[in-house]
Amino acid sequence: MGKEKKKLLIITASPRKKGNTLAASKIFKTAIQGKFRIKQIRINDFCIEHCTGCLKCRTKKKCVIKDDARCIIALAEKSSVIAVFSPVYFTGVPSALKAFIDRNQPLWFKNKNKARVKKGIIVLLASETGKKNFFPAETEIKSYLAVNRAGTVKVLRLPGMDGPGDIEKNPAAVRKIIKIAKRLV
Repeated sequence: MGKEKKKLLIITASPRKKGNTLAASKIFKTAIQGKFRIKQIRINDFCIEHCTGCLKCRTKKKCVIKDDARCIIALAEKSSVIAVFSPVYFTGVPSALKAFIDRNQPLWFKNKNKARVKKGIIVLLASETGKKNFFPAETEIKSYLAVNRAGTVKVLRLPGMDGPGDIEKNPAAVRKIIKIAKRLV
């Protein structure tokens, strides 16, 4: 009997259903197809309430809010690789992804002293250039990965992704996405 494939969770965070972020994730998914059991979600398709700061998760080790965040957190817990694809808005992540990241607070209390046993990948797309324009979004996603016991193995920053189809028009960006996918195997 063969070895079971590892699980890969791909999270896309653009509110645009046909934007560069989704296109980048599809390039990645195609390059890695067959190597993992892949589950891809678009964070905007879920109902995720904002964290209320009640801190009940400190003792319960889970959030008391009952919404779709729970099922995404469960998917991440079962995955050995988490890849987050996000546009950069005002140097940060879009609001739906930020709300989801905040809802992972219980995992901080649950996992803060545990080793990182998973791999995390971040792919950020922005219209602007320069690392400073990506840094806040990158830091937010790295924190999300860390509480999910995933060490960030690669951050790919793709500037100049402002218009429809910009990712497909940029062969160098496509090659970089394929390269990080192939390195996972």
